[in-house]
Amino acid sequence: AGTGKTVVAAHRTAWLAARYPNERILLTTFTRVLAENLKQRVEQIIGSTTGTLIEIANLHAVAYRFFQQKLQRTETVLEDPDPLLSEAIQRAGSVYDLAFVRPEWETIIEPWNVRTLDAYLNIERIGRKMPLQRSQRESLWPVFEQMWMLLKERNLTTYGGICYAVAEYLENHPEERYRCVVVDEAQDFGPPEWTLIRALSQHDKEN
Repeated sequence: AGTGKTVVAAHRTAWLAARYPNERILLTTFTRVLAENLKQRVEQIIGSTTGTLIEIANLHAVAYRFFQQKLQRTETVLEDPDPLLSEAIQRAGSVYDLAFVRPEWETIIEPWNVRTLDAYLNIERIGRKMPLQRSQRESLWPVFEQMWMLLKERNLTTYGGICYAVAEYLENHPEERYRCVVVDEAQDFGPPEWTLIRALSQHDKEN
């Protein structure tokens, strides 16, 4: 903190916009407040961004716009997973309680988009200090299987789910990508966001 990363991001964006005046540049960060701050800083350098090909917005807002407009998806974002996780535990008849299931969902299953038992058995549980044997993962998986089913039944999704869906769309529609993507406060992002950031940029194109 305090090393000037945001200032560098703003100047980098202005420089890229001058270098690629006819191509879209995205400057993104974690929250709307931070995005507004970035916009003010860029406009102090180049003047108004109105009419330019510079887009400055928080990443989840960018993802949700693609999700609605390009994918034509209508799911509502799940804000609090606890009620649905509790229902999933009950439907699965699991012996695990919400206190254990919730961090497993929030740290492993949802951010890494773990959709199958095979994927769960093979994933490294980074960030979880308590190891789980294969048999424990097998007994726990029905809870998460029910959770994914409940999300679909209730027409709900997560921001992670949106990021992965939009990333997949962009891999099949490279013309929708930005020429450059500049990220501020990158430490706030997890696997879904970084998957999306890579998909948003023209990473297979030489500078």
